Amino acid sequence: MRTLRLNRPASRNALSVPLRAALMAALAGAAADPDVRCVILRGDQRAFCAGGDVKSMDPSEAPLATVRRMDAAGAMVRAVYDLPKPVIAAVEGPAVGAGFSLALASDIVIASDSATFGAAFVKRGLVPDTGLSYLLARSIGVARTKYLVMTGEMFGAEAAEAMGIVAVRCGTAEFEDRLAALASSLAAGATGALGMAKRMLNRALETDLESALTLEAFGQAVARTTEDHKASVRSFKAKEPPHFTGR
Repeated sequence: MRTLRLNRPASRNALSVPLRAALMAALAGAAADPDVRCVILRGDQRAFCAGGDVKSMDPSEAPLATVRRMDAAGAMVRAVYDLPKPVIAAVEGPAVGAGFSLALASDIVIASDSATFGAAFVKRGLVPDTGLSYLLARSIGVARTKYLVMTGEMFGAEAAEAMGIVAVRCGTAEFEDRLAALASSLAAGATGALGMAKRMLNRALETDLESALTLEAFGQAVARTTEDHKASVRSFKAKEPPHFTGR
């Protein structure tokens, strides 16, 4: 597994241009490395990510420059969403704005009880960006998304778990152990099958049953050729637990 840590603690890991570029490079490296079978995206104990770097925002920025900047930020979110391996967002402290989007783009969110979430764009006179309008609405529905976006209300890990945003919630004392166990389990899995399943599920709400069945059939045809599937069949016949290598 590989841990990618957002590391601007003085600004609560706000996404500056250099930090976004570094994260993009790290995600590309993790995607290309066959020995990386699970990615953990995290900040530190004080904050997961405070969102965009407000101090660097220029109110006089030309519209086309804003579009280019937003395209670059969107590419960062897509890199997380489309990474062909499991991505865990390990959230401690606030995940706000674009930081919330990064968590939503991940496959599994594990949050400590210190975690808070919010779509605070309206509090800066802005609209949602970095895919939040898409990702949050898919996660919790349009009506509740409208409420959170229009009020900018912050909410804690317990509420996020109840909404289905957080898959695993735990106390701060057990957070690292629970995170390590989850990441180890995913890293020991059949990486190719997990990646294909992720791709199917990312598109599940945008397709029909017939298309889903077709995609599953082709995915299964590919998965059956992998060494992991063959190893699983051998271990099943031998009545032993499978050992996957990600191949």
